[in-house]
Amino acid sequence: STKIQSEFIINIFDVYDTNSFCFIVTELCEDGDLFKLIQFSRTGLQENLVVRLGQNLSQALLKMK
Repeated sequence: STKIQSEFIINIFDVYDTNSFCFIVTELCEDGDLFKLIQFSRTGLQENLVVRLGQNLSQALLKMK
């Protein structure tokens, strides 16, 4: 497998697959994830934050190509 180095992509350390479940062990994201940020935002996200997140996502996708 190819290892991608980017500050915008979390690392996967291990995968445990059983008959019923698949467990993926990743590095800790101390500030939470994007889904929770959106889910718990009462007033929506500020435009400058959305722009920065879009840029970070674009940079991560470019690393994966």
